[in-house]
Amino acid sequence: RIVIDEIDIAKLPLQTLRSRLSIILQDPILFSGTISRFNLDPEMKATDEMLWEALDIAQLKLVVKSLPGGLDAMVTEGGENFSQGQRQLFCLARAFVRKSSILIMDEATASIDLATESILQKVVMTAFADRTVVTIAV
Repeated sequence: RIVIDEIDIAKLPLQTLRSRLSIILQDPILFSGTISRFNLDPEMKATDEMLWEALDIAQLKLVVKSLPGGLDAMVTEGGENFSQGQRQLFCLARAFVRKSSILIMDEATASIDLATESILQKVVMTAFADRTVVTIAV
């Protein structure tokens, strides 16, 4: 049984539960399509300003600004046009945009370099300070 804020999650509709969680996996996942709508905000709820803020927090703003199209720049299959660390930071920015109350990090730093791990940890401690963060490490 998992109880969060005195609510047994088994009693929640799956859609409700999923809307309250963001998960960052060991192997980051990006989708083919634009950075903005397919990868940061697939539900199209955020403004461009919110997306730029998330990219700034994840230290990807300059990277995205340098791409042709900026927020509308294309992501190739699996995000292969970005490094492993950048893909992980995009996932972190996506979690920030979703404003989920719970962030689950499943070995999120296992496959990234130390510099990116430092960025990720700093962002989690500051930008996610008001959220519950569950870290899975083996």
